[in-house]
Amino acid sequence: MSLKVIGIGEVLWDLLPAGPQLGGAPANFAYHARALGAQAGVVTRVGRDALGQDIQRRLAAMRLPADLVQVDEAAPTGTVTVELTGEGVPNFTIHEDVAWDHLQLTDASLAAAHAADALCFGSLAQRAEPSRGTIQQLLRQSPPVALRIFDINLRQHFHSRRVIETSLQLANVLKLNDGELPVLATLFELMGNSQMQVAALAQRFDLRLVALTLGPQGSLLYQGGRWSKCGTQPVQVADTVVPATLSQPPWRWACCAKWIWMRSTSRRTKWHGRFAPAPEQHLRCLIPFENSSPDPEPMRPPQSLILKHELQDTDRAIADLPIS
Repeated sequence: MSLKVIGIGEVLWDLLPAGPQLGGAPANFAYHARALGAQAGVVTRVGRDALGQDIQRRLAAMRLPADLVQVDEAAPTGTVTVELTGEGVPNFTIHEDVAWDHLQLTDASLAAAHAADALCFGSLAQRAEPSRGTIQQLLRQSPPVALRIFDINLRQHFHSRRVIETSLQLANVLKLNDGELPVLATLFELMGNSQMQVAALAQRFDLRLVALTLGPQGSLLYQGGRWSKCGTQPVQVADTVVPATLSQPPWRWACCAKWIWMRSTSRRTKWHGRFAPAPEQHLRCLIPFENSSPDPEPMRPPQSLILKHELQDTDRAIADLPIS
């Protein structure tokens, strides 16, 4: 089975001291979904400039649909300036009024949303209209059984209670990190420890699954009153700007692929995929386009993505998710 998934939102260039790197969480999701054999695409918008043309070239090399990438005649392609302090700590400036702030509803994006098994979106691309309305409308047009994954991805001041609350109402899966949970706890007056707060969010917004990443402590899954915890594999960080997650499959895609597969086949068979949650670096995941195969074998990760750690607790938790 070939799953149909889309990432919706920003694609951008991180302007690093060593040179530009392509980034954007929705594009990262679509890239890894495609690498694992899904029919994947990214609904985004670039400028009619050299940076936008390079993005289009790279997405085309990965066989991600060109008709989902819009071109803005006026706004520039999105960029983030990265500057290092004297101690080597990166400071990010996410530039505003860029092409993906002007995302429009198109026939192609609506058709992709109607057919999607899973959609991944965040808060950053909803910082302004018309993108905010476009993203929310695409989510409303998706099938009732589709996974709508809110990878909240809070960045600087580009979020509000209204955007977060509406997004949680539209989503049925939430992914957040241990730095973002306190923000939600304050917004929604959630009491108790982190597990109580996660459970309260799931109940309040009728979420099927909540994934909380805990940095080097691993991650937690919560579904229907059940918890699963798994640790991480040690990773030697060679660069504090480029995250060490590139050699690991994205947690959210591995999780949703398994869920959809079981639902579509009406099976609860144990799945022995060896995927580990990426350690949360609180940085944007960068997309390793240049070293990627344009036509990978369906539903099998590259050898570089296979880890020895088999997450059986996570496996059991996902195996019990409802098939509907």
